[in-house]
Amino acid sequence: MTLAASFDWINDYDGKLETGASSVERMFHIVIARISVTPVYRQAQKIIPEIVSGYFSNVSSARNKQILIFRGTTGNGIIVIIVIGEILIDQFPGYIREGGAPFNFAFHLKHLGLPVRLITRVGEDANGQRLRQMLHRRGFDLSDIQIDSHHKTGIVNVALDDGGIPTFRILSDVAYDYLQLDTVHRKPVRKEPALIYYGSLIQRTNAGFKQVGQFLRRQCAGTKCFCDINLRAPHYSRATLIQSLTQADILKLNDQEIDEIRHVLDYPASPDTFVEYLITFFNIEMVAITRGAEGSTLITGKDTIDTPSIPVIDVVDTVGAGDGYAAMLVFGMLLGLPLETIAGTAADFAARICQLPGAVPADIGFYDTWKTRFGEYL
Repeated sequence: MTLAASFDWINDYDGKLETGASSVERMFHIVIARISVTPVYRQAQKIIPEIVSGYFSNVSSARNKQILIFRGTTGNGIIVIIVIGEILIDQFPGYIREGGAPFNFAFHLKHLGLPVRLITRVGEDANGQRLRQMLHRRGFDLSDIQIDSHHKTGIVNVALDDGGIPTFRILSDVAYDYLQLDTVHRKPVRKEPALIYYGSLIQRTNAGFKQVGQFLRRQCAGTKCFCDINLRAPHYSRATLIQSLTQADILKLNDQEIDEIRHVLDYPASPDTFVEYLITFFNIEMVAITRGAEGSTLITGKDTIDTPSIPVIDVVDTVGAGDGYAAMLVFGMLLGLPLETIAGTAADFAARICQLPGAVPADIGFYDTWKTRFGEYL
């Protein structure tokens, strides 16, 4: 059994992982605890050879890739970016907006001129109809938008403090929790997309956890996996974090999420050491850390680039700023821009999102400035 296969095996016991009562939990976390303290995976192979050796041999062959080299193409209608996850309704005090981190990410890249496929699920209700109509107007393929006749479209209630900082209350047991990735038309996916985007919320159920893991593991070696982890308590588990990190080539998270993951994985050292550990142990090519007003950092195996935040006048809310950062990060990487340019542009784009109500602009003319700035690369 490989470590990847063991995720499927423990999936049926995911509900027990938080109780501390099952033998599966004890076995699984003994494995994780023991391999997490070994600095080099060849040492880890000695612990449980049947599990770890098979996993790392697969990783070594599948991830022997240079950083920022994408094999996808924007020509001939081939989809180069696959986004899997939630689309939902953000209910703000006094108004509503379309939302969901995967949708926000896909929306930005779509209107920056890149081919994007958004795979999501909505209810057969008024909110679902609203979202499908909007996606149709914006040029998304509605055949990728599954309709659930038994569960409502996802809703998040958003409260804002005086600085526009949001608090989210995310409804459970909604349509996107039942997203069927094994029914996705595989022919386009197997044309080696440049990148697949995923997060943690779509993995909050047993079925979602299993489907996302299987979907990511069956992709081509040339496809990068971008994880914007977006932790929203209590909608994740230890197994979710480990699977998300294991599959990631590029990881985006904020400073609070670093602390939370350190806590969940029982890593006692400093945050800076922990990021190095994530890169080494999980074979991650790049980590992007956002810190709000404190700026952001891009870390690869060779470089660390610190970028100050962009001063924002007239902040409406900060909802979706991180999603905007993630989208512009990927946009710059796909265009082959220097890392310093990518970091600065992502910070600038995120700052502009803070001047809008909600996570995406109502007027797509918002993107003209960015397309003009980088038109020579498109």
